[in-house]
Amino acid sequence: MNRKNAFKIGFVLLLIPFIIGFLVYKDMPDMMPSHFNLEGVPDEYKPKAFVLFGLPGIILGIYIFSYVITNLDPRRKYQGEKAMSAVLLIIPIISIVTTVLSIFSVQGKKADVNFWLPMIMFIMFIFIGNYLPKTKRNYTVGIKLPWTLDSDYVWDKTHKFGGKVLVIGGIIGLVTSLLGGPGIIQMVLLFVVILIPIFYSFYVYKTM
Repeated sequence: MNRKNAFKIGFVLLLIPFIIGFLVYKDMPDMMPSHFNLEGVPDEYKPKAFVLFGLPGIILGIYIFSYVITNLDPRRKYQGEKAMSAVLLIIPIISIVTTVLSIFSVQGKKADVNFWLPMIMFIMFIFIGNYLPKTKRNYTVGIKLPWTLDSDYVWDKTHKFGGKVLVIGGIIGLVTSLLGGPGIIQMVLLFVVILIPIFYSFYVYKTM
């Protein structure tokens, strides 16, 4: 699937939270959860109009803006269509899940935020990790650092290694989520997966 078709599907999916919001609006309390802590407990509340329409609207705006910006990249053909398509489809799913979880939490149902959101994130890691090595040096997609943008060699080495780190991190994250591991483990894993490729890329740059 190319990015244009992925964007169209993603755009339609991003309208689902608005539809859900209209259907349940009158039954929701004036204040709804807008953020959950590491234990999955709501720790911040906002007016229901903002939670049901404002947050999905912000995500939709960022989604459209990101798509336009990546399309304006002079080196767009090197971004990797499959990696872009994966991101364009996963972001709408996150928007739908967060809306549903917020609604569930005020209805007294179990809003298992610490299970579903990390699961989606780690699945995204695996998808992107598989396609990341196929991206070539560009200005909007990938591990964009001064030294990776300066050298095709450093870019390629970083993204081949970074792809493996994302896949391994995604698999470990999925296992810990399925086993009910605490949120702090998933947060640490997230930072590790982000930082390791950065340090590796700098090492490659300094030793090439």
